[in-house]
Amino acid sequence: MELDGFAYGSLPLEGCQEWLRLLARHTPDYAAQPYQQLAAVYRAAGHDRDVRRILIAQQRDHRGRGDLGGRGRKPLHLLSCAVIGYGHRPWRALAFLGTRR
Repeated sequence: MELDGFAYGSLPLEGCQEWLRLLARHTPDYAAQPYQQLAAVYRAAGHDRDVRRILIAQQRDHRGRGDLGGRGRKPLHLLSCAVIGYGHRPWRALAFLGTRR
């Protein structure tokens, strides 16, 4: 299913997880726009937790099917996920530093 360029008129009735599954498993290639559009709709509705979930899913799909820009970038991308959730969970880095004392 090709969804690049698709726009939501309001919050999708199917729910965030169903759309994430559709984007990751039923589209031919990775495209950022459908994820960004979905996140914008949830952000406008005030659903910050879902926005973080969408943007993290976007980065996972990018790592799995997208072009990260060269050799060696995939491990760095994976490390970013593990340490700070691609910037959407910075508290993880603080928790890690707190356990290193």
